[in-house]
Amino acid sequence: MDQKSSTQNGKVLEEWSRLNQNPHGIGSTGVESFVVYYPAAEKMKKNITAEKIPITLLTKKIEPEALIGALDAITEMGAAILPDIFRHWRDEMKRKNKPILFSDFVAHISDSEDRRFETKNVRDEVSTTVLHSGTHQSLIRCLNVAVPYFDNENARMLDWTDILEEGKMSVIDVSENTKFGSLALRDILRRLVEAKNNEESSVELLIIIDEVHQFYRSSGSRDALGDLDTICRTGRSKKIGVIFASQNPSDMPSGVSSVVNTKIYFRTDPHGIKDMGVKITADELDGLKKGFAVASVYNLPQLKVLKFPMSYAGVRDEN
Repeated sequence: MDQKSSTQNGKVLEEWSRLNQNPHGIGSTGVESFVVYYPAAEKMKKNITAEKIPITLLTKKIEPEALIGALDAITEMGAAILPDIFRHWRDEMKRKNKPILFSDFVAHISDSEDRRFETKNVRDEVSTTVLHSGTHQSLIRCLNVAVPYFDNENARMLDWTDILEEGKMSVIDVSENTKFGSLALRDILRRLVEAKNNEESSVELLIIIDEVHQFYRSSGSRDALGDLDTICRTGRSKKIGVIFASQNPSDMPSGVSSVVNTKIYFRTDPHGIKDMGVKITADELDGLKKGFAVASVYNLPQLKVLKFPMSYAGVRDEN
């Protein structure tokens, strides 16, 4: 995306000319800015000229509910109780003026022989819970895997001020680690929505989740996408838009199809499209040429097929 698109295709060049547009990379016009954030625990493998910033999660700042993104194959009880255990532990560390590190929280979970933990819910109600031995062991395994994602001294934690900047394109590259992605996504989404609800920013926000199916490898990731489902239902009033992109329509978060205004399908499984309420035959779908798509747009029932110009940035097509 940092480089302008390049093609020798006459039809594409003619289309750009008719639109009075020239290809350009994101961040190359002097107006937009383009920043790629990536997990500090991993090396940035992509060769891009955009600004690259390593990010981490800070135990002292992360939303307790975001920790669910670290859990895989955990029981419903375990997922429900972990944020409350963490909230109580962190408040105790603050009260005692002790360092708040994720490794210490994992030790707090691991070192409990009786599996008894103090909890604090969002209403600040304190209670006690005893974890089942299987749930306890599962939590320990999941949390140990997440330790490298936290408290990296050579990185910073994303905040809403990093994202809500006019003309800025922020990419959070979690292609190599969807578990970190679900943790970071859930945390930054809560911060963004809170900033919008508190009217701390009037910048319009478009969230694009590419390769949605990658986020369905764990229950925690699916829960993170569930937060986006909620944003889809309430985001319009806050000037927040969401685009989901996937190879398969069935990968969309449950309930999303009933709240999104526009659905666009390039060549894909016609049965999946029909499940989304779009009427098209397999032959019609197979006949779509490059750049053409089937669409279902709110209040435009007569529109069935539309054409996209080739992207001005990030495409190399010599044909």
